[in-house]
Amino acid sequence: MQPHRLFYMPAHIKDDLDLPAVPRRCGRIFHPLLPGRGLFDKNVLGVNYNGSVVENLYHPYGCIFSDDVKRLHLREHADNKYILLFFKTVILQQKVKYTYGYKFNGQRMERQKILLPVNKEGRPDYEFMEQYGKQIMLQKYQQYLNYISART
Repeated sequence: MQPHRLFYMPAHIKDDLDLPAVPRRCGRIFHPLLPGRGLFDKNVLGVNYNGSVVENLYHPYGCIFSDDVKRLHLREHADNKYILLFFKTVILQQKVKYTYGYKFNGQRMERQKILLPVNKEGRPDYEFMEQYGKQIMLQKYQQYLNYISART
């Protein structure tokens, strides 16, 4: 089957896989059975820098990424769902900066400065980010439980 011309996947992956090509817009394929590939990753934040720029998605599952998505892993801390979701929100706040004439590319992504909470040593406060994310989730769960109990 020939892929649609709006779809894209690097040839070195496409040639030896029996998978459809990846839409550029979504920038990812969901396929849990392909570890060991260069573009395979999991527990990562995928940030689009082409198409819907700066849009990002947390991937707790294994998937293959296209060339239009940069993967964000933490350098100084273990990747964590709540911390990566915190980064998701912080990165999305930069979306207004990038337009058709000022594209979000790999080099700009590496130079992009974002505001993060810091600890007493001036280092990113990953513990705060994780606890904040957990607190938001607990608040949402409580809202859902209150809604359900009010309906019964």
